[in-house]
Amino acid sequence: MNQKGLASIVLIIVIVAIVAIGGYFVISKNYPAPATSPIITNPLPQQPVVPTNNNPLVPTTPSKATIIEIKTGTSFGRCAGYCTTEFVINSKNIIYIKSGRDKSYPEVKKEILISSDEWNSLVGTLDVKKFNLLLEKIGCPDCADGGAEWIEIFDGKAGKKVTFEYGASISGIDPFVKKLREIRKNVSSQFDK
Repeated sequence: MNQKGLASIVLIIVIVAIVAIGGYFVISKNYPAPATSPIITNPLPQQPVVPTNNNPLVPTTPSKATIIEIKTGTSFGRCAGYCTTEFVINSKNIIYIKSGRDKSYPEVKKEILISSDEWNSLVGTLDVKKFNLLLEKIGCPDCADGGAEWIEIFDGKAGKKVTFEYGASISGIDPFVKKLREIRKNVSSQFDK
């Protein structure tokens, strides 16, 4: 076999290998883990990047005193009626928003006051350091129409959002998750009669 023929064979092998590797990444990206995948209890560190006066790229961890707003909610992919709820909580009030997929279910927005004791109790249950270490997506939210929950924390400079399977326990912040679920249940029961 001459050198041209050998070079052609090597080229074909390289092209086949590239196509196979590319196909693997396309398939693995389009097919997420099944809904039965375990919840990650020791996620990799991940902190929001918050600018500081000294170094704009050094991540910092907000303290409980700097939290100004907490957002939480649920959503369901295959759903009729009101499929998404959102709660925006700050030290003064809770805004409740629910929305549907079509015009027959228009957005509903209600607001109630929250006491400083309730706000302090909520923020007091959050372990900010553990929250900042969570991945942005835990498990397989809304896979097989299981629903999704999310929590977003704002500290006045930056925010971090974590989305996870509806009803899942989240190691490290489970007391905070339970408190948010209690608030969501109490607020929605006042308006969804």
